[in-house]
Amino acid sequence: MAARLEVSILPEVRKLFPYMRQWRRYIHQNPELGFQEKKTSGLAAKVLRQAGWQVFTGIARTGVVGVLRGSRPGPTFAIRADMDALPIMEKNRCVYASQVPQVMHACGHDGNTAMALGAAVLLARYRTEWRGNVKIIFQPCEEVPPGGAQAMIRAGVLKSPEVAAIIAAHVDTSLPVGSIGIKSGLIMAAADAFTLIIRGKGGHGAMPHKSVDAISIAGQVITNVQHVIARELDPLEPAVISFGTIAGGAAYNVIADQVKLQGTIRTLSDQQRKKIPRQIERLAHGIAYAHRAKAAFTLELGHPALSNDEQITDQVRHAGNQVLGKTRVKILARPVMSGEDFTYFARAVPACFFRVGVGTKDPRYSYPWHHPRFDFAEQGLVSGAAVLVQTAREYLRA
Repeated sequence: MAARLEVSILPEVRKLFPYMRQWRRYIHQNPELGFQEKKTSGLAAKVLRQAGWQVFTGIARTGVVGVLRGSRPGPTFAIRADMDALPIMEKNRCVYASQVPQVMHACGHDGNTAMALGAAVLLARYRTEWRGNVKIIFQPCEEVPPGGAQAMIRAGVLKSPEVAAIIAAHVDTSLPVGSIGIKSGLIMAAADAFTLIIRGKGGHGAMPHKSVDAISIAGQVITNVQHVIARELDPLEPAVISFGTIAGGAAYNVIADQVKLQGTIRTLSDQQRKKIPRQIERLAHGIAYAHRAKAAFTLELGHPALSNDEQITDQVRHAGNQVLGKTRVKILARPVMSGEDFTYFARAVPACFFRVGVGTKDPRYSYPWHHPRFDFAEQGLVSGAAVLVQTAREYLRA
């Protein structure tokens, strides 16, 4: 019986590809920011109901949960997909480009949702095969801390029935279509944000000796903060400090009295996560003081580092081997320094977050996450949905 299931699953998922493509394009054309995903959650609820799932809506404002009960008692296996878009103006000119100014799916959550919906439709056809239940979680607001994962967990999505394990799939243009990428242990970094304000003394651009130039001081802070990474951390422990915004000054001939900097800190260890902000603050205060200015540093904690459970990851790997072939299951050597609030699910129950190949040699599908030209080869959705389905079936198989 197992061999028959393994052979038949991929062709059945391929038959659902036109629907997954249609769902993905609708979501892409109608992107919604965190906790505003009304159209996306409405589509998810509609597809789940049509497939025979028990559906709960309005969870953590716009979240959707579907429950599918098997023919016999057993554990509950969950699949999570994120729904929100980013405040980015899309530069693609495809027929399904965003119709909402300054908002686009630049991270692929439209694809993540479409894969989960495809998996939901197919799983409903096999509900008599397994013992236990499948729960599918469509989560709002992954992109902006504190995010929607914690809100959904507080709302009880891991209970009634209680979830025993959870997985999530995320599209990735750095992997080829038809493949997945997996890794046990640490797979994504902690993602924290900081704000740094340099306060000087404004004045005439022709009389710098009567002023304290906040812009000049901010430039020194930006340059020297990288010494925290280069000279104060163990080079074998990865970390990233990036400045994302800088704002200051009002006119070309006026020395600015204040500059506001914002950035992100990415770490893999709890020790570095605590240490680096203190180092940035100490350095900024020192540079500001040396130039008769003041510095104010504030930290906004984001998501902790994401770590995959070894056993659940092995089950995803095995499912990928069965439906895609061993050569298409890529064992990732290193984590990436981007963050993901799926970490809260992974800290609550055994979990695996894996990446789905949607890249090709076509340059249209080579841009990274968060780029205004991000797009992907939609054929990759088939592989992701197939692995979601196969992992759930193997986990719950009697």
